[in-house]
Amino acid sequence: MKSISTYFKRQLVVTFIGFIAVASILMGLYYFMEDYKVLYKDTSTIFANLNTIFTRGTIEDGAIELLSTYIPQNKLKEFKEQGNLSALQEEARRLVPLLQDMRNEHLKRLLQFLELGILFIAPPFMLLLLQTILSHRYITKAILSQKNMLLQFNETLFTGVQSFGTTAPSVAPPYKEMQEMGTFFERTMDIMNLVQELLTMDLSFSTEAFIDQFGTVFCSERYQHILPCDRFSLAIYQSSQNLLVAFHATVRGKKPVFLNKGFNQPLSDTSLYKIINQGLPFRIINNLEERQSISSDLLLKEGIHANLTVPIIINQRLFGFLFFAHRQKHVYTGEMGKVASLVANIVRSRFFYSYAIQKTLSVFGDGIVNIVEFKDDETADHTRRVSLYAEVLADILREQGRITPQKAEEIRSYAPLHDIGKIGIPDLILLKPAKLTSEEWYLMKQHPLIGGRLIKNANQQLINQMGFGLLHTAYNLIIDHHEWWDGTGYPQGKRGMDISIEGQIVAIADVFDALTTKRSYKPAFPFEQSLGIVQEQAGTHFNPELVAMFLDKREQILKIYQEHYVLG
Repeated sequence: MKSISTYFKRQLVVTFIGFIAVASILMGLYYFMEDYKVLYKDTSTIFANLNTIFTRGTIEDGAIELLSTYIPQNKLKEFKEQGNLSALQEEARRLVPLLQDMRNEHLKRLLQFLELGILFIAPPFMLLLLQTILSHRYITKAILSQKNMLLQFNETLFTGVQSFGTTAPSVAPPYKEMQEMGTFFERTMDIMNLVQELLTMDLSFSTEAFIDQFGTVFCSERYQHILPCDRFSLAIYQSSQNLLVAFHATVRGKKPVFLNKGFNQPLSDTSLYKIINQGLPFRIINNLEERQSISSDLLLKEGIHANLTVPIIINQRLFGFLFFAHRQKHVYTGEMGKVASLVANIVRSRFFYSYAIQKTLSVFGDGIVNIVEFKDDETADHTRRVSLYAEVLADILREQGRITPQKAEEIRSYAPLHDIGKIGIPDLILLKPAKLTSEEWYLMKQHPLIGGRLIKNANQQLINQMGFGLLHTAYNLIIDHHEWWDGTGYPQGKRGMDISIEGQIVAIADVFDALTTKRSYKPAFPFEQSLGIVQEQAGTHFNPELVAMFLDKREQILKIYQEHYVLG
């Protein structure tokens, strides 16, 4: 839910516009009435002076000048100078109805303006009334939505007040008690700000990117006095294998990381299982040097000496653990553990939503790939290897800060979908053991467009149902993975950096795997020869910078090739 301050800023703008509209109409009405008031007064004076023509046979010059401001074409002055009384009286009779009509016409316009003003004033007033009603409902809803969050603070607040009451010296001066109480409530407000920031954080498709957002908050300077944190990390529990796997770590100060993503241990071989068995809300280790474990040694190597661990339980099942770690010993307290537990509740609900989205889309992608696999086993194994090769390049760019962790995760997750368009290619062409004819090759080249349409339609459905799309990266790598750096590729003939970075990455991974595997139209090329061909095509087929990165990771590429080539 948006903050109340943001809501009222918007409401204030609307109210201000409505106020200006109402004020403008009222101002116009005021001046219109003033004009009529002056006209009525002047015409009354003129009528009185015109009457003197019939009673005294003359009229004052001042009255003639006043009348001339309204009816310049009158001849009273001329007839007065001539001493022609009958002509003067006849002119007076002519002027009286003209003045009366002028007064009536002005009154008529005033009434019309008043009616129009009421017509235009009513909607803004109704709008302001509606805003008042909606504001009342919004505030009520906002207060109720904060109720649960504030109730979670209740135990911490109550404990803190009790502690304050029992530890504050009875002989302390009143100002000392006020200072301590002020500090306590200031800290509580900081906790509320932290919770509000976490609750309003954007949800992300990439679970890793989502956790990194939380880590960035906790490792910042803003909340170190509440929950000291130099390293924020998450480990996920894989129940089928009883493994606890390091998933992501955000480190303050860009320090080297030794306990990396993918590090795993059986849960039963760690001390963390005691947290679950004993139902503990958190665990504090203020001196890791006293622990003897592989993970503790890796953390000590990073300079970490204290650790606060909170379990994540979803639907009464262990999902994983959150770790708040610090480089100083004896930095964590029980009160900090309660704050960490509160934070974990927020992370749990929002993280599970992000994780569920990712897994749902992963299942969706696997389902499409399985359809393609059913048609062509060669395509099935090819998609897996392409995903692994693409992940190597994506990780390099992520480490360099050139793409976000979310983008890297999406490239890894969506790379297997690069050939889903082949589902629309006839089997006679897709499985043909001989070289394709020009007509068949034309149809084969349509598969990026077919796949792009599939993903684009799926993404639009997500936008319609959820308000945001998640398949932009998938669309790009599908539509662009056959484009060439020099602009001679297909289906759109893009050139250079007009090709998406995900398309550039998958292009290298796709071609390299095609070179190293046997196809109906060619034998498998040796590993080194395939690398050489990729290198030769740098600057024509591929982005030369990405080719250099790919070749620099030769050992990692070779490992993937050796472990997964048997599938080809």
